[in-house]
Amino acid sequence: MMGLSVGKFLLLALLCFVVWTFFRYRARIQAVRQAFAEMQRQATQHAARANAPPSAPVSLQQCAVCGSYVAADASSCGRNDCPRGRPRA
Repeated sequence: MMGLSVGKFLLLALLCFVVWTFFRYRARIQAVRQAFAEMQRQATQHAARANAPPSAPVSLQQCAVCGSYVAADASSCGRNDCPRGRPRA
């Protein structure tokens, strides 16, 4: 007969539990892999920043006309009275 006995019910419940546990385990493994990949990405970025050469310092000079500090090798700011040369067109 095709009746649902206690043994069949317990076997079905056990099978459902095993499948559910398998999918939970698989999801946990995937989360650990993603976390590990993220940690590797962050470590690579940190190492790249740590090994990058420091930026060169820029020498600044005060403008005699407006008093702003500009780079020593800067071109004209565009003002007619700029001491750095002709204004840009």
